[in-house]
Amino acid sequence: MMDIDKYLDEIDRLWPKPGEFPTKEILDLCPEAVAAHPESSVLWYDWGILMERCSEDHGYTAEEFRQCFENSIRCDATNEEAYQELGCVLDVYFDEFDKAEEALRKAIEHGAGCESYYARARVLAEMGRHDGRNSTYFPNCLGVESECTTSEKAFCLRVSIALDISPNSPSDPQHPEPETGNI
Repeated sequence: MMDIDKYLDEIDRLWPKPGEFPTKEILDLCPEAVAAHPESSVLWYDWGILMERCSEDHGYTAEEFRQCFENSIRCDATNEEAYQELGCVLDVYFDEFDKAEEALRKAIEHGAGCESYYARARVLAEMGRHDGRNSTYFPNCLGVESECTTSEKAFCLRVSIALDISPNSPSDPQHPEPETGNI
């Protein structure tokens, strides 16, 4: 059994490049790592991400990577990445929209970025509802200094129009009106 830092270093070394599937070596290492360090939020999160990235012939189920993200949160209730992934899994694989929305809201509360806002807006659109707190739906993602892609900005704006809410509350100085051409 390795210490946690050695497992994390080895997982980093073996991590698949964009567009590649995880190797057998890393897929064998992750369950060993979480068995050795079941209190590690990072190891559970990484294992869930790798399972989710696998081709279908590896036989992992959505329930398995859901459990990894839930274990990651159990180990660290502030892990915004785990909340984000759990929310997306609940949405895409289980159609559990209320639970997905809750997980994505927690991701945002713990500092997650544009992807969580985007995923939450998508879930809320699927549910056909919103709670009227504009700033929880739309970060400053409509402005120029945003990490959001143009398509994410456009989606957030379309959702705000469809739900008849403004993405920029006049009483919310953190969300100024976007300039023309930024979306």
